Amino acid sequence: MISPIFKLRPIIKILTILKKSTFKAMNLPIFTKNLSYYVITFLYKNVVKAFKMLLLSYM
Repeated sequence: MISPIFKLRPIIKILTILKKSTFKAMNLPIFTKNLSYYVITFLYKNVVKAFKMLLLSYM
């Protein structure tokens, strides 16, 4: 049960980076805010997909 936690660490790092970038994006003008919002949601969806794949591979 220890190995899955180590595999999830990089994903948690990515998520924290995404959170930081969203907070930074909030200070930017509206156009770049919308752009970064789409990029972040796209990345987040991919991370969630990868996360689900990882969970399924451990089942």
